[in-house]
Amino acid sequence: MKGGYTLNSITQLLDLEDNEVIISDISIQGNTKTLTIETVPSAHFCPSCGYKMHSRGVKNRTINHPILQDNFSLVL
Repeated sequence: MKGGYTLNSITQLLDLEDNEVIISDISIQGNTKTLTIETVPSAHFCPSCGYKMHSRGVKNRTINHPILQDNFSLVL
């Protein structure tokens, strides 16, 4: 358990498998807790033409869910 959250809670909330997720960093600044979560890269293909699609990089997500409320704003 890192940062007061079980990995199981986070994976259920984000609909991910446990073996796909790595929590690589946790930082707290004021009332904002930032978790850096990584997944194993996998190839994705366009359902129409079959062309291999590429990632557009890392994006921040803000989660507001009762399971994660401990007086912090959570950024994933």
